[in-house]
Amino acid sequence: MGADTLEQAKSVLLVLLKLMKTAPIPEPFKSVVVGIPDAVLQIIAIVETAKGNMKDAKVLALYIATVTDRTIRPVDFTQATDATKKRIHEFEEALGQITSELGDLASRRQLRKWVVGFDRDAAKLAAMKQNVADIINGIQLETVVATSYEVEIMSQKQELLYQEQQGVVQRQQEAEIDRLIAFLGNGDSGSSKKQPCLDGTRDALLRRITQWIEQPPGDDLRGLCLIGAAGRGKSSVGASVARQERKLKRLGGEFYFMDDHQDRNEGAIPVLAQQLASQGDRRLRLEVASAVDEDRYIAQRTLEEQFQKLIQGPLEALVDDVDCPPLVILLDGLDECNNEYASQLLRLVGQSFATLPTTVKFIITSRPEPHLLRHYDSESLGARLHILSLDLEEVGEVMDDIEAFFKLELPRRVWGLVRQPSDWPGEVRRRILVRLSGGLWIWAVTVARMITDRNFRDPEKQLDALLSPSPNNHGEYGHNTDLYAIYSKILNQACSKTSPNTLLAAFRDVLGALHVAKVPMNTHTLLSLLCPDNSSSEDIRTKVLGYLRAVLIVPDADEDTSPRDATPIQFIHKSFQDYLSDEARCEARFLVDIAEHERRMTIRCLCRMEDLQKPSVYSLDPSTLVHRQGMATLARQYVSPALRYACENWASHISGVSTECDDVHEAVETFARTRLHLWLEVLSLLERMEDVIIMVGQMEAWLQARPPTASVSLEIPTPPISSLYHLIALIAEGVINMLTSTRFQSSWVHTLSGSLTLWILNYARSFNTGLTPVAASSPANTVPMIPLPSLIHDFKEFVTMTYERSNYYFAPRCI
Repeated sequence: MGADTLEQAKSVLLVLLKLMKTAPIPEPFKSVVVGIPDAVLQIIAIVETAKGNMKDAKVLALYIATVTDRTIRPVDFTQATDATKKRIHEFEEALGQITSELGDLASRRQLRKWVVGFDRDAAKLAAMKQNVADIINGIQLETVVATSYEVEIMSQKQELLYQEQQGVVQRQQEAEIDRLIAFLGNGDSGSSKKQPCLDGTRDALLRRITQWIEQPPGDDLRGLCLIGAAGRGKSSVGASVARQERKLKRLGGEFYFMDDHQDRNEGAIPVLAQQLASQGDRRLRLEVASAVDEDRYIAQRTLEEQFQKLIQGPLEALVDDVDCPPLVILLDGLDECNNEYASQLLRLVGQSFATLPTTVKFIITSRPEPHLLRHYDSESLGARLHILSLDLEEVGEVMDDIEAFFKLELPRRVWGLVRQPSDWPGEVRRRILVRLSGGLWIWAVTVARMITDRNFRDPEKQLDALLSPSPNNHGEYGHNTDLYAIYSKILNQACSKTSPNTLLAAFRDVLGALHVAKVPMNTHTLLSLLCPDNSSSEDIRTKVLGYLRAVLIVPDADEDTSPRDATPIQFIHKSFQDYLSDEARCEARFLVDIAEHERRMTIRCLCRMEDLQKPSVYSLDPSTLVHRQGMATLARQYVSPALRYACENWASHISGVSTECDDVHEAVETFARTRLHLWLEVLSLLERMEDVIIMVGQMEAWLQARPPTASVSLEIPTPPISSLYHLIALIAEGVINMLTSTRFQSSWVHTLSGSLTLWILNYARSFNTGLTPVAASSPANTVPMIPLPSLIHDFKEFVTMTYERSNYYFAPRCI
């Protein structure tokens, strides 16, 4: 029994000591047994009480006491059951063998050293070491008495309990991590708006990129830059790579920059960090959550702080993992974000190569813009980038891919419109189309959509019109090889010069609104903003969207999809947006005047926010708002997509409006006096309070830039930015939930001058005195869930300072 018995004795001691930490000493043993050492009593009591056998526990305790302390009266075994007597016999045998084997460890000092040394798993037992050492000081060697049977039973129970506790702890940890990551916002990567290459096209290029990703780790070529002119298919290639790497669980993140959504572009890093956290590697998830925990407002910090803490820091956690697979981060369309942001991002990526694992690969796509090319050749990036130029691709290879595209796509699109669709339009005309494309993918895609547009002539006539000879200095079909000429042909076909003025106005309205939109809008949202009360105008604009399907991606209406969940409308390519605002190339009747359409959208957003005064928006029950899910449900129920767009984007539109526009000033004045407080409440419901300071700042800057000669009817009591910081910081930290429930007995237009400022200031002071946001109720005679005295210290003063008769209460933070 030698070595095995020794190991068994060690195991027995460790298990019992761990049990002693988690179980209380049963009360009966404290009074019934006198003179038994406390340590012995604890061990036996825990073992037997856990099995629910108090009688046998007492007998065994007395027996072991007589063995370890000869002064105690021998045990009367007549009280014991047969099972207990059997165990006593096993105890007697084990005691003699264990005592013999452990005789040389009799001193407490040696025993303590032995137990601590036996701790092979420091992570699990570190918290118990001090407790173990303290207990051992009161234990003599002879007290280590137990059988393998008790140890096995208790070990199993303890393991089950441990696993259960670990499960609970892990679920709590995951919930906390999710809560922290939610502070990064709900930005959009843009992946849903990008179409990958058709199967069977760009295969050679995609294979080259895959080979680069899978090459053995090294210090060189840590990034791949895909450069090409507009229309070369960079985004489609990037989307195909991302789709492949996602399937292989090697995609760290992807972000698609968009020229007309600069505010969204500057949120790229938080979006990428969220993707890193959900990539599957728990180390990345914990690192991202830790970074947010240290700074809840990291998503509002500088680009450098965001990149270092949310991207570089978490990825450095993988640096010692020699088995880490490739991890790809895609940055598509870097030329579409502003120059300063793009330059700084490239600098940070280049600097990070020195500390990131060699398996982390960045893929960047862009046009060959001069300021970007300088960075690609810089010292920090030049030696680490693998450059692939789509403009220098093998012409034959590109042409073959475009021909495969026409061969697959045209027959599919004309099905039901021509007699023999399977090989339409035939090899000869297909090759002419391939030659006309000049290797430009966007030309091929646009022409395919134009030829097969069902709103106009049949495909045969469309194709004939495209291929009609019109010789000029560009060649036989030169007028149709120009992408802008194709755009002009599509627009003129949709709205001829003989079309009514109402149709032309509708074209301008739709194209202008989509051009200046700050985030993509679906059909329902667009029409709700353009035609809030005019069904005939809505019908015309609906037709316009149908006529523009060659240059717009307009999802078909789905009866099963709610308006808020419908897919947004997209331009087929950024070059079409460029064409619409190019005074030198675009026809005057289709030209989009950016400033004018910004003015229109500003007024439409401010007018749309009149919905804030409707009962369906602000008559919410405060008691329903207790958690994030409840907030999301209320937001979907009471805030329409058009109202949400208006609340979140009106200030961005006003930044592009001339300060001399009196109608915009009048609309802003009305909004500030009558609906600003309701707007704050809706933003809180949407969890967008962190944007308030920026948006109010945009409004304030526009008002201050008004020329002295501009008409000013009344001074707008705009809250100073400094007053908002205390308010917004505390609100945005939690789930603000300022309910849209305040019904003013008197309109804000008639309040005393400056009352709005005092109202905002009073909110800020309220936070400084310990009040917690944020529910306001009407008639406000109760406080949901919280006693009044614990929340509001001087309510009369609070009402007086606001110059309002309506009552404001605050509810606890909702988590």
